[in-house]
Amino acid sequence: MLSIAKITDGVFFLKQNKSIHPLSTSNGFLITPSQIPSNSITKEAGSVLIDVNLEEDGWLAIKKFCEEQRIPLPSRLIMTHCHLDHSSHVHLFVKLFDGVVYAPEPEVKVILEHDGFFHVYQITEMMEFPTLMDSYRHLKYEILKFNIISEEKVTTFKPGEVFDFKTIRIQTIPLTAHSPGHVGVKLILQKEASKIFHNSCLGLDHLKVNKDGTIKDGFGPWYGFKHTNIADYIEDINKSEVIFKDCQILTSSHGIIFTNKKNPIEIVQGERLFIKKLTPREKIESPSEYMKRKIHEKEQCIKNSLDKIGINKNNVQAVLNSTELMGKLLDMDLYFSKKRIPPRQLPAYKFWERYLIINQLKHILAKLI
Repeated sequence: MLSIAKITDGVFFLKQNKSIHPLSTSNGFLITPSQIPSNSITKEAGSVLIDVNLEEDGWLAIKKFCEEQRIPLPSRLIMTHCHLDHSSHVHLFVKLFDGVVYAPEPEVKVILEHDGFFHVYQITEMMEFPTLMDSYRHLKYEILKFNIISEEKVTTFKPGEVFDFKTIRIQTIPLTAHSPGHVGVKLILQKEASKIFHNSCLGLDHLKVNKDGTIKDGFGPWYGFKHTNIADYIEDINKSEVIFKDCQILTSSHGIIFTNKKNPIEIVQGERLFIKKLTPREKIESPSEYMKRKIHEKEQCIKNSLDKIGINKNNVQAVLNSTELMGKLLDMDLYFSKKRIPPRQLPAYKFWERYLIINQLKHILAKLI
């Protein structure tokens, strides 16, 4: 089921509620030609999608919605980065709509080359272990059904590039701690002088708004790759906080919608698309506080785990240098409940969890120096 929220005329937020795997979809925007003249970006007419990755029934639901609403079908998709949860089904967009994909230059090889994932995210050592490669390829090709895209259907942009239209400006904002080309997107709606900030995959992933107005936690920030530095991640969170102060709506790839707009956001279709109205009187944890709290909680969890295996926090380097000690931490299920993960996917998840732990340990170590 595809849920659709109308943010304003010509701007819709999309979310696929049920998916075959947690890495299968991401939320994003549909922007129609009422906001975008047909000669923008390219000479092609059509709507524009931002950060949308859906399974086949989701893409078909967009097609049906556009036809029912007499909205031109999407012809362009602007990606925020190329992790699997954002790229796994983009080839279906190209196939169904004959569309063009705009990908951030540092990550474009992920959608052009079968082994581009390893080189872009600096994890070529993964290719040296047959069991690990089998696990990754099983997840990527057999479960997620990933496929590469032909080069003529892909255009690159540099993080920070602005797509300027007649009534809306789409500003890409580098938030590259999450991935080398990761961008947030600021939408400036000139007709009504309002602004939307989509912080993409930075970690604002609340699961839902409860009936009492409280918000249910998600996983939080993802820093499970070799290149990631948590200090840089926190800087990006602080950067996003400043940007949101200038906006009326905050969205993300995997979370709820935050708004301080006076006019309500209309749910046009579907369910489980949660909206949190921010009011000055209600004192709640801010989006940036949530993301930093999730990082801090994992840091405390790691420190407690070090105590359990007899390692002083001042001797973190010993764990980084020891396969045995790292194995003990991995056995504690600090990030993933491995009993719930299908056996063939398990090596890939252990690989990612290892880097989540390594980056957290490096962050602890850096603060001690």
